[in-house]
Amino acid sequence: QDRPSGLVLGNAWAFDIAKKQLVALAEAQPGLSLKWAESGKKALAFTANKNGRGGSLLLISAQGEVEQELSFLTFPEKCGFGTTSASSTSSEFLVCAAPRDPSFLEVSVLHDAYYKRLSFSADDIFAVNLGNGQVRTVFGDASKTIDVANLSVAGNSVYFINRYDNKLYSLPLGK
Repeated sequence: QDRPSGLVLGNAWAFDIAKKQLVALAEAQPGLSLKWAESGKKALAFTANKNGRGGSLLLISAQGEVEQELSFLTFPEKCGFGTTSASSTSSEFLVCAAPRDPSFLEVSVLHDAYYKRLSFSADDIFAVNLGNGQVRTVFGDASKTIDVANLSVAGNSVYFINRYDNKLYSLPLGK
């Protein structure tokens, strides 16, 4: 994919190893950024509005088909995919940090101001069950300010860097 910018139309491609073909997943989308699940079967895609502000957060298939539009807005880089295994089934989930104030993503050109560290957000963290779409809050303490970067899910914990102090944090995901 191209580097995300609300000022430039981005593109994303997938390389089909079996067919040895490059396949376009998304073309000419402002602020386009993607994050793939480790399974390679799904990706999270962000596209900005035509003015480079706001936008949509979509769960897409490996073929680029929209499976679900999420009810909150954040950058895919602030999300991570995980899997839970029960005795006979496993289910995929998504953990995302999203700004407490949704208008944060309407104010500046995305991702440009954020990457240049001209803007910081105050995030809450949510877990989304990709099987049924249920969303639950993992972290929502308004007395603490975190701006999540490099979010990763491992086991029953979420790890991230807080952009305010550049320290590594972990939180239990709970149930």
